[in-house]
Amino acid sequence: MFKTLDIFFIVSCFCGRPARSSGFCIYHDPQCVKDPGCRRLLVFTPDCERCNLPGGEVSGVSPKLRGARIHGPLFVESVTGDVDLEGARGLDLYIYNVRGNVKLRGARFRHVYIDTVLGEVDFSGGLAESFVAASVEGAIRARGAEVRGRLHVLSSSGVLDAEGASVVGEVLVDKFKGEVFLGVRAYSLELARVSGAVNLAGAAAEGDIYIVESTGDRLDLSGAEVGGRIFILASKFGGLRIDRPQIFKSLVVL
Repeated sequence: MFKTLDIFFIVSCFCGRPARSSGFCIYHDPQCVKDPGCRRLLVFTPDCERCNLPGGEVSGVSPKLRGARIHGPLFVESVTGDVDLEGARGLDLYIYNVRGNVKLRGARFRHVYIDTVLGEVDFSGGLAESFVAASVEGAIRARGAEVRGRLHVLSSSGVLDAEGASVVGEVLVDKFKGEVFLGVRAYSLELARVSGAVNLAGAAAEGDIYIVESTGDRLDLSGAEVGGRIFILASKFGGLRIDRPQIFKSLVVL
């Protein structure tokens, strides 16, 4: 008499968790995430690269969510270390109190709101309906980014570089200390209380450009295009560069 030996194989997801019939665990199964019934079973984890997440909150740890697909609002707060969301896609993103770099290169979100970062924020090549960064000490980079609404930078310092960015609405920079590079295409530009060199070379505004109560070594308007006026109000710069005669016609200095 022979005994039958049953062999069972436990299938694991690529992350090591037990897999469903799809070959993925409930955390990484894209079909599960799309199903509202399954979505309620998900628990947000702060270290899931290239996975599907329901959204959630990260506090006290450095999230590594490069390339993740996030199907709900994401809150990141009180983090010491880098926040890595390069190439991630999601709905609304809120980041508060980070001591480290915020990596959003190539990320796509509906709304991005960042408040209090001691480090660099890099949104180069990113896409958002609106982008607001406040109280950033280090650098803010949005080279080649596409913002389909407003782009606001408030009460920050270091370097602001948004060269080649496209903004459907207004660009507002208020209380920035450091060099500013805004060769962007936007509906309007407003710089208020900026302390540092301002480079608007190649900028294009359908409406007006306002520079208010600002000071710096130089103001570069070479190659700039404006549909309305350029107002320089209560501001003082060591040098002014203009290479197009039509800019003189639209310039208002008070």
